[in-house]
Amino acid sequence: MSNGGEPRTAATVKKSNGTIFRRNIGGIDRVVRLIMGTVLLSLGLLQLGTGNGHGWQFTIFGIVGLATGLSRYCPLYIPFGISTARTKSREIGTSAPARESQLPRESAGGTGR
Repeated sequence: MSNGGEPRTAATVKKSNGTIFRRNIGGIDRVVRLIMGTVLLSLGLLQLGTGNGHGWQFTIFGIVGLATGLSRYCPLYIPFGISTARTKSREIGTSAPARESQLPRESAGGTGR
């Protein structure tokens, strides 16, 4: 493994300066952040243009939403251990064990029914 012994998964990204961080924002989370970031940035810029004193707050939250959505990384998720990103163990078809209804049924030949 060429990245310092750490396995490289789809959620691991190596920056050009050598630091490694794991993507912790999944698909739906990313779309919501990008949409809300765009809306908040637009509202903030409109309010800044009209002279409203609170436009900068919307602008900052919009920029943060867009930045985290584009990078797929949220540093505030780290202390809480949150990750909405799909990993190998959480991919479709491998995350949940089979339900009883999906298991093959045993023959009823020796049950006395």
